[in-house]
Amino acid sequence: MILAIDSATPWLSIALGDNKRCEFSLVRYAAGNHSRILMEVLQEMREKGSLKRATVQCIAVGTGPGSFTGAKIAAIIGKTLAYSLQCPLVGIPTLAVMAAAVPSSCRQGNALVPVIFHKKGEVFWSHFPADCEYNYHERIQVETGSLQQCMEQVSSEGTLIITPWHDIAETFHTLGYHCFPPDRSYPDGRFLAELAQQIYDSGQGSDLFDNIFTLVPTYGSKVFLD
Repeated sequence: MILAIDSATPWLSIALGDNKRCEFSLVRYAAGNHSRILMEVLQEMREKGSLKRATVQCIAVGTGPGSFTGAKIAAIIGKTLAYSLQCPLVGIPTLAVMAAAVPSSCRQGNALVPVIFHKKGEVFWSHFPADCEYNYHERIQVETGSLQQCMEQVSSEGTLIITPWHDIAETFHTLGYHCFPPDRSYPDGRFLAELAQQIYDSGQGSDLFDNIFTLVPTYGSKVFLD
């Protein structure tokens, strides 16, 4: 199974599962306590025997964009666990994980635009066209700017906005955009695990060991996105 961790946003998400079942899942508003909560949960999982090489075949981490500290937490702990368990490490953009949460019945030919709030009015977003193949493991185009700039680049026609920030969703909705329910838009470790399982099953498993040393998250600054 896949141990999935995302801490790039205020919501910490952890899951243990694959594309067929989920044995453990947690999404919690961490309010800056990501590392403490994550270590407590991992300790509980270890005590229950869930963190064994026989159980965990791969570690998956959400690579952001998001907060500088938050994005690093999942990456550092994920690398440490992968090295300790001697298993591959997969990094998937957090924006892609948010897009993957939208069921096909809700897409209906719409482009998907996940939006992450950073700070001081800055947001991150990506545009997944309606006919996109959803190769989430590939590097995606991350846009950054003000909410107004996002709206200027994203049409309200044929677009589904995905964001867990209720105020941002309400702003989009007021201007005629369709929004996926915010309470279902958090980066969810279950979908991160499913996407990672697809990559692992594609035969790239042995190549993913290098990520333990080379994976770099996308931090929350235009400097790092340029």
